[in-house]
Order: sequence, then structure tokens, then C-alpha cells
Amino acid sequence: MFQEVLRLVLRHGYYDPEPIPVTVVPDDAGLFMASGLVIRASDRGWHILTDRDDFPEEITLDLVAKRSDLLTVTQGAQWQRVPIIEALIDDDFPVLDTNSPPTLPRDPKGALVLAQLRVALNEVARVVELRFMPILAHWAYHIVGEGAEVSEVYDPDGVVEFAALPSTTLPDGRQVTVLCSTRALPARARAPYRFALQIPGPFGPQTLIPVLPAPGPDFVSLADPGSAAPRFQSNIYVSIA
Repeated sequence: MFQEVLRLVLRHGYYDPEPIPVTVVPDDAGLFMASGLVIRASDRGWHILTDRDDFPEEITLDLVAKRSDLLTVTQGAQWQRVPIIEALIDDDFPVLDTNSPPTLPRDPKGALVLAQLRVALNEVARVVELRFMPILAHWAYHIVGEGAEVSEVYDPDGVVEFAALPSTTLPDGRQVTVLCSTRALPARARAPYRFALQIPGPFGPQTLIPVLPAPGPDFVSLADPGSAAPRFQSNIYVSIA
């Protein structure tokens, strides 16, 4: 009879509460099978099962991305190398080290692996919850149209403020007003923010666009003069009709 030795739960701040788009596979499928282990997926996570008493003390799993933008929205993900995450016997809540994790060279012809997880097994079944953090990025609205130069991005919750960046010019000569959040925001598939575009009016601010679009999963890496780390920015283009 098969018994569960590990249940792996995956969380990601970008996709929560929806599942993270990965497939979990053994790093060495032959060794995995020879050790009497099988892997199954359910809505409760990924389950490692065995019908033996002498299962390995550690297993290595690859988290294969189902879509390339998963790496784009994940803090600590790398395109050239594969980060290694260790879930030691006393650590049921590992996270991806976003600073300098140990890594492996990425096989350019292989699967797109988000991370490799090395899990210590115990005689008692383990439940390990692995969490990934979303990238932090500034939201930059690029606004064209009548009134763009005096427009403001307004947060009705009063949480996020926006400031003007230097304007740019389109090839057709139109001026683009750029309004950028003063702090980086966690990327989310379903952003909780609802920003509006306003211009000054004779009786107070006039709302032009009640709900501005949220950014997609694409970010520009910019040099940050005040930090050694790059600054991520999501550019959102808005036209005032």
C-alpha cells in the first residue's frame, strides 16, 4: 500500500489564490522510480508516495514553468541559471533566496525550470509549503491626448502616490506625460489597486478615466542611481479620447 511521505504546497504572491503555473517533476526520473517513489498532483498540492519503508533521505524536484512570464514575475528567478532551494528537515516553509541563492547552469535545450527543490524526507510524512514572492515594480502611466500635461493619477484609497517623470515625444510629435508611482508595488495577476486619471476642473478634480488599466507581466529593468540593484518599471500606455 502506498503511503505519503511528502505533500508539497506551492504559493506565489503574483497568482494567489490561483495555482502557480508549474509542473513538479523528479530531477532524475530513473532514480526516483528505482527508489520506489511516485508523484501525483491534486488540488491540495503535489504528493510524493511510496510503498517501501526504505525510501531516500532526500529527493530533488524540478519546478518546470508552464509559461515563460512566470520567471518574469518572480523575485529571484534567473534566465541563465536555476536557483536551488533547500527544505531541510526542520524547515517546512522554505522561500527562494532573492539575493544570492546557490544555482545550477541552465540547460538551454531543456525545460524552463523555475527552481530546483531539494527536500529532506522523514519517517513521518512532511507537508512543505514553498512560497515565491512577486517582483516589485513601479507603475508608469504614459499618457497622450488633450489634458495629458495637467493630468494626475489618483488613488481613492490614499495608499499610492504618483509623480511626474520627464515627458517624452512620440515619432508623430505628440508629447507623452509620464506619471510614475513613487514606490514599487508587488506585481499581481489581479491587481488590488484601482487608480483613476483626473484633471483639474473649475469645481474640483474632473475624472477622465475612472479605472486605469493595470500592468501586464512585462517589466523594464532600469538603472537606479541610488541602488546597486536595478529598478523595475511597468509601462502602461493610456490615450485620452
